[in-house]
Amino acid sequence: MWLFHLSDPLGPTEPLHMSLIFKALSPRNSWSKDELFECAYWIRQIVAVVLGVVWGLLPMEGGLGLGLYIAASSSWVYAFYAMYHKIPLELLGVHDIEVLSQGFKEGFAAFMALWIIIYSMQGTASA
Repeated sequence: MWLFHLSDPLGPTEPLHMSLIFKALSPRNSWSKDELFECAYWIRQIVAVVLGVVWGLLPMEGGLGLGLYIAASSSWVYAFYAMYHKIPLELLGVHDIEVLSQGFKEGFAAFMALWIIIYSMQGTASA
């Protein structure tokens, strides 16, 4: 039931997350500030999981891995709203840093957890 938007007291009217996914995949839609922030948050989470697994399997170490994660994560979010959708942030009353910071802490935590766990598993498997 949590997947539905409950604007009608009689029941769900439309699936909220599915409509947002379709909107994110098709370019040049109109966006609200909240929708943009939610998409930026989830893009960062997906990138964090993928890069955490990849960095752990490579096995990458140190500041290079952290720097590459920050650059890649921010680049994907920026590419999504500025290049793919060409969203004019000034019309939404939003600055670049507000969008780029959406979900950064949570994504960083997921990235670090996966990177450390998978990297550690690689080390114990070879020992």
